[in-house]
Amino acid sequence: MLYRIKYTEFYTKYVLILLSDWMVKVLGMSDAEKDFIGYMEGQFKEVAIDSFMDFQEFSRYPLKIKKLKIDEIENKIKTTLEDIKETRAKITSTYDKIRLTNYRIGKKVNTLKKVYGQLKTQIRTELNYLQNQKRTLEINLIQYKEDVCSYEISFNQLKDRKREVIHNLDCDIEHLKELKKDYEVKNRLKGTWGEKEVIEHIKESFKDKKNWFLINSFNLDTLGKAIHFGEKTITENKIDHVFLGPKGLFILETKSWSTVTDEGVDKVENQLKKSKITFDKFFGDYIEINAVEPLLVCTEKHISLPENSEYVSIPLRKLSSYIDGKNDVFTNDEVFLIMNLLYPHLDNDHLGGISIKNIKFRGLLAKTKKYLKKGSSNKLLGNELRVKKQDVSLQKSEKTYNFPCPQCNANVTVNESSTKLKCPHCGFKADLT
Repeated sequence: MLYRIKYTEFYTKYVLILLSDWMVKVLGMSDAEKDFIGYMEGQFKEVAIDSFMDFQEFSRYPLKIKKLKIDEIENKIKTTLEDIKETRAKITSTYDKIRLTNYRIGKKVNTLKKVYGQLKTQIRTELNYLQNQKRTLEINLIQYKEDVCSYEISFNQLKDRKREVIHNLDCDIEHLKELKKDYEVKNRLKGTWGEKEVIEHIKESFKDKKNWFLINSFNLDTLGKAIHFGEKTITENKIDHVFLGPKGLFILETKSWSTVTDEGVDKVENQLKKSKITFDKFFGDYIEINAVEPLLVCTEKHISLPENSEYVSIPLRKLSSYIDGKNDVFTNDEVFLIMNLLYPHLDNDHLGGISIKNIKFRGLLAKTKKYLKKGSSNKLLGNELRVKKQDVSLQKSEKTYNFPCPQCNANVTVNESSTKLKCPHCGFKADLT
């Protein structure tokens, strides 16, 4: 219990609650979708394609998209006309108020000539008030006239914009028909659909599971480490999906092939091998590498790997049952710890626009690595593999727990029956229930 609090409280504090207990936490957009969006940039004059779903919606309902965009401009035109009408009414009302104020000023001026003493002083004060009121009304009148001019300009611009949008959307719809016949677009759509199917399959199949994380387009930057693969030196390794949970860490390579060649099979197997080697070199000191499994996921025609291959090729429809059939190899706490290790390799797309530079993960990462130092023991616990944590400085006695405070690293002692934690040095608090 305390082992979990120690990490989840600290992780939540610095990683802005990226993790969730239930359902699959999906981080980032697939590589194929990013590539597709980049290819579609500038293809249309009016329709913005910021995601694969944007393209799908425009592809299926072009006339609906056209109507929505025109309706949006027509609503602005309607609002502008109402503003013009309202402001002109204010101008008419202000003119009436100025005429009335002039009449009152004239009467006060005539009265001022006939009175003396204290009454004259009072009339002069009232006259000054009316003159100030008139000046305010005249200033408002000038502002109202400027507003009407501004609204009329906007109205004319919106009418021009409406004609432009109608023309551009008609061109976009015609261009969409051409793109649907384009081989390059079809090929990119196929790859994007394949990776999208994998994401949706995992989200649906594991929606009731606890502590599962799907990282799309995971770019494993070696951060200066030289990793040799054949005659090449690996500096980074792009992976379609990393799927992490209690059953293990799965490196998913997605293929949507309608035809299979020997050359293609060799290329795919090399990609799986490269991913395995990269993970082993980079995380082997902290994670039992046998708990990391590369998988080839086929969304269309099944790709058979050589009989002597150490990797598994599996149809998408069988992916969830394959993973579900495995024994748990990580505890929930260990899943959180592994996420800490993967965290420095995430980018803004994974974090939803949160800048990595603004999140203090370095101290947490150092602590995680310290607790997961590779050792010779704990390779197997029964039939379940475990993340190696030989050097965990969590000392348990019969009645108390001692461990470092996640915030200041000072030693904190808590009774076994305690439900609250408070560090006496820095005041850090946590609920132990």
